[in-house]
Amino acid sequence: YAAMNNNASKSINDLRSFGVKFLLDDFGTGYSSFDMLQKYSFDILKIDQSFTHMLGVNKKTDHLVQSIIEMCHHIGIKTVAEGVETAEQLRFYRDNGCEFIQGYHFFRPMPEEDFVKLLKRMHACNMLIDYHNSIAETPISYYKAALYYTSQDMYRKTNVTTDIIAELIGQNLGVGVVSGLYDASYSLSYVSYLFLQLLGCSYSEVMEMCQGSYLQLIAPEDRDFYLKNTNMEKFYNLVLKDGTRIPVKEFCYNVRTSQGERQWISSVRRLDALDEDNKKRLETMYALAEYDSFTKLLNKTPFFEKVEKQLNNAPGQACTMLLFDIDNFKTVNDLCGHKTGDEILLAVAEIIDNSFRAGDLVGRFGGDEFVVFMKGCADAELIKTRLEATMQQIKDTLYLEPLNRHVSISIGFCCSNGNSTSTELFESADKALYKAKISGKNTYCQYLPE
Repeated sequence: YAAMNNNASKSINDLRSFGVKFLLDDFGTGYSSFDMLQKYSFDILKIDQSFTHMLGVNKKTDHLVQSIIEMCHHIGIKTVAEGVETAEQLRFYRDNGCEFIQGYHFFRPMPEEDFVKLLKRMHACNMLIDYHNSIAETPISYYKAALYYTSQDMYRKTNVTTDIIAELIGQNLGVGVVSGLYDASYSLSYVSYLFLQLLGCSYSEVMEMCQGSYLQLIAPEDRDFYLKNTNMEKFYNLVLKDGTRIPVKEFCYNVRTSQGERQWISSVRRLDALDEDNKKRLETMYALAEYDSFTKLLNKTPFFEKVEKQLNNAPGQACTMLLFDIDNFKTVNDLCGHKTGDEILLAVAEIIDNSFRAGDLVGRFGGDEFVVFMKGCADAELIKTRLEATMQQIKDTLYLEPLNRHVSISIGFCCSNGNSTSTELFESADKALYKAKISGKNTYCQYLPE
């Protein structure tokens, strides 16, 4: 900086005409001062990590950093926070509208080979989003980028987390993004800055309003339908701090982490109003909320409601929960086309439905996952025999010519003596399904408590 001469401003402007951007590094220390900011035109300002390390420790630092970010927004400069190592520091910067955040919280130093691989995966994700964003505004297109990370054990090969995927989607699409644990209350773990702007709240205000559950942000009259609607596209009202309702459109996708944990990622756009077309779509979706419109099987929420009813009506009765997942279904869609994928889904749904008793509950949880509840049966050996027959029928019936292989499924199941809730049964079966998937797929696993 000291070497800058009187022609520095002209030189900066000349370079900027070629698309060059200028960043003021380590702001608040050394030569990186308000005087430098006043004399020259910068595009980005990086807040020195010495400030980051004192966040939450020194109130004066908190106020200084808030003022720096606000000042930059007023004069048209974007901000970068460096040295972020904790979730608390990350929340502080997101809460105050810092555009870019870097630090060990995201990635630790890594060998060059691993870094190159990571860059390629990040680049592929951005290319997918850019490509699909340019050809169509569809939910499936947006979330193919997220699927890229969850396929082929990408989570295991890098430190990429669902929050980072959500961050990438939000930055590239310019929409509010939220994500969290895929449980009964839709636990909220990530909120993007654009979503905060949508609600007109700070991060801490949103977390206080929702108490950790995204459902608490949804208008009470819309929550039941939100839970019953397993479609990727949803219309509903969010509630602001003052009680005002704003109509939004959501695209939601479910992913699974390397630890087998189910999470959800949603992009949320504000609508001017729920127009007549949207209202008609809502009415149609309400009518179809109990059953999946494609396979005619039960949707998630009505499935669990019926399971709970059966458990309550016959406490202590033996039962079994089973989860089915079509192996490599994304590959089938990508290489054979969505028409073939739809035909496979319908065929597998029909085989699973016909493989069980008339009184057993059969549902589809969106995508290529199916669930079955058997009341009055917890005979593991009998169930294994039935599963082997089901898997064989799928193999014999469904063959993919372009891939030169048969369709296969992975299955996880949990038997209970009647002292488990529907949620506990599902979570146990889900763990068994995950074990089947990482064991090579095309198999079944039973959940056995450790």
